[in-house]
Amino acid sequence: LSIPYHDYIKKTMLYLKESNFKQVVARCNNILSIYPEDLNAQFYAGIAYYNLGEFQKSINLFISCINAPMSNFEIEAEWMLANSYEKNGETSKAKAIYQVIKQNGGYYSNHVPK
Repeated sequence: LSIPYHDYIKKTMLYLKESNFKQVVARCNNILSIYPEDLNAQFYAGIAYYNLGEFQKSINLFISCINAPMSNFEIEAEWMLANSYEKNGETSKAKAIYQVIKQNGGYYSNHVPK
């Protein structure tokens, strides 16, 4: 059965909205098994892993998003990477990223923890 990508990712986003993070991970991993560089799947799997408490997996995915040549998730992935490091107990890495976010300004600069 062939399902168009747009429909598949749209349904995956619905699962994300419903906080069905295990389903999001399964669907994103399915996409990544075929398209390992897919930024949508990397980012949304990172969000799902974060919410499942699997912070090292989210860290790896957010780093991939940030390092992609043309990432439309760079700012959000940077924010989520800092949060993932913090939740993973890697506070010095989190603080370093938070500092960069604060210096760069923008939306997340107002949300950096004190």
